[in-house]
Amino acid sequence: MSAPSNVTIDPFAPFDLFDVSLDDTFGAVLLTTFFGLILYGLGLHQTYRYARLYPEDLWFLKLLVVLIGILESLHSAMNMHTCYHYLVSNYFNPFILPKRGVWSLSFLPVCSSAIMIVSQIFFARRVYLSEFASRAEERYSPLIAEILVGPKYRYVVALAVFCLAGELAFGVAAAVEANTVTGFDQFYGLTARILALWLISACFGMAAAADALLTGALIIVLRKSRTGFNGTDSLIDTLIIYTINTGLLIGISNCLSLILAASQPKNLVYVGFSIITAKLYGNCFLAVLNSRKRLATRGMDIFDTNSIKMNAIANAARLQELEQWNVPQIDEPESPAVINIHVTTETIGEGLELDSERNESHQEIDDKSYSVSV
Repeated sequence: MSAPSNVTIDPFAPFDLFDVSLDDTFGAVLLTTFFGLILYGLGLHQTYRYARLYPEDLWFLKLLVVLIGILESLHSAMNMHTCYHYLVSNYFNPFILPKRGVWSLSFLPVCSSAIMIVSQIFFARRVYLSEFASRAEERYSPLIAEILVGPKYRYVVALAVFCLAGELAFGVAAAVEANTVTGFDQFYGLTARILALWLISACFGMAAAADALLTGALIIVLRKSRTGFNGTDSLIDTLIIYTINTGLLIGISNCLSLILAASQPKNLVYVGFSIITAKLYGNCFLAVLNSRKRLATRGMDIFDTNSIKMNAIANAARLQELEQWNVPQIDEPESPAVINIHVTTETIGEGLELDSERNESHQEIDDKSYSVSV
């Protein structure tokens, strides 16, 4: 049955059925996906550099790098699939919006949380060296114990691990809740407030708290490692600045995602910032791993987690040698070297004997002058 000829069909009428703006929803996801792919390429480059620079690294660190690479690749694929599904496959089909969200968009919080947790496990391990630190003070010197994190920071690490577990739990809950959304009409209702205002916000809040705890603990330890020598203190200041820079960028991104999820739950801008945040976690983790040799050339091997215990001892030994080298030393007195000259005189005539005796007397005077300390 054909439509009456006097009825005019507006091709843009379907868009008026739903109060949906693509600019702050999938437009934001598309733009941040582009930027996230740039960071993903940078992460691949850092992974290649890690494989070339540290082929004999610990299996634990290699496992973390492999997990980061797999999760980052899956994360990028899910972002591209989301954009392709809504903006290419269903181009000019607004009726796809009221339907259930695509799986790649729904499970994006789980993948992002997994990337954050794997990266933060490395930073938590860097802080949690309490057992060796307690032994180092007894066996070696307080300097080594100050370089490492002592047992009093166990509670900080435990609280950070609790935040990591909460971050993963809220990420999984957000994915489950996102699968219950049947369309944007429900997304704009109560589900939006539950999903974005509570679950997503709590996930970013847990991540920001864990970052603040681990970064703050490491900065406090480095500040307590000052020895009073300009060379050592300048290295420690460099490490403090480096730690702040690597943690500050992630912290700002987490806070922005938290604020956007809490203040604008009816759009997907916070999803876009979460894409960038996940990429920053992987890049910061790989940047710390790849910078260990550069820091080692400046005399500080504390970030070389391949053998962090022995590197801390070696660093303390170098500092001790430097202190001994700068202390003025008094040379021990040595016994003077004496030169003995024996003169043999042959008498040939009376006049020659007198000349010989005269020369011998002059020679004895010269001998006495040479009998001095050398």
